[in-house]
Amino acid sequence: KTVQITGEGSSSFGQISYTEPGEYHYTISGTKGSNQRYVYDKTVYSANVQVTWKGKVGGEMIATLYLAKEDGI
Repeated sequence: KTVQITGEGSSSFGQISYTEPGEYHYTISGTKGSNQRYVYDKTVYSANVQVTWKGKVGGEMIATLYLAKEDGI
């Protein structure tokens, strides 16, 4: 997914639905824009989502997000 922030502010990726248990990996980074008055964040994040059954197999699932900077912090 791609989100765009104009000026100061924040955004979200919206809801992501999972239909199968497993591990899902994402990379989150910014793209430098053309406005010279802004300072663009070069930080790259690794997101790991682990989806498991909450109780019994075939029932409700739960997703746990682990987020780290690319350098491992």
